[in-house]
Amino acid sequence: MKFTTTALAALSLLSALPTPVMANSPCNPGEIAVGWTMMCLTTRLGGQQCRTTADLSSHDCHNIDTSPDEEGYCDGGWHRGTVNCAPDGGVWNVQIDGKTYGSYPTDGHAGCYEPAHGDCGGGGPFGQARIEWCCPPV
Repeated sequence: MKFTTTALAALSLLSALPTPVMANSPCNPGEIAVGWTMMCLTTRLGGQQCRTTADLSSHDCHNIDTSPDEEGYCDGGWHRGTVNCAPDGGVWNVQIDGKTYGSYPTDGHAGCYEPAHGDCGGGGPFGQARIEWCCPPV
C-alpha cells in the first residue's frame, strides 16, 4: 500500500496524540493520573484567568481553579480521560479511554494525592494546564 504525503502527515499527527499513560506525568509508574483540561488566558494586567469544566457544572471542587498560581498544573500533555469533581474535593466517575475507574477521594484514604504543581503557563497568552490527582491502579 502506498501512502501519500498527506496521509503520512495525518498518521504522524495521530501518533502524536496523547495517550492514557502520559510520558511526562508527575505520577509514579502504574498510577492513574486523573483530572481535566484547564485553559488559561493572560489578562491585560499580566495575571491569568483559568477556567475548567468545573465552572460549567454544579460541583464545587473547593474552587481549585480559582487560583492559577497555586492550582495550575502545567507540565504539558493530556490523556483521553474525563473526571468529575465531588463537593468534598474528591473525584468521581473517572473514565479513561472508555474504561471507568470509579471514585477516589483525594485525601489519601484511597491512596490518591496531588502531585507537585506550578504556575499555569504555556509560553504565550494561552496556556493549557491540568488539574490532576495520582491514584493507584484499580
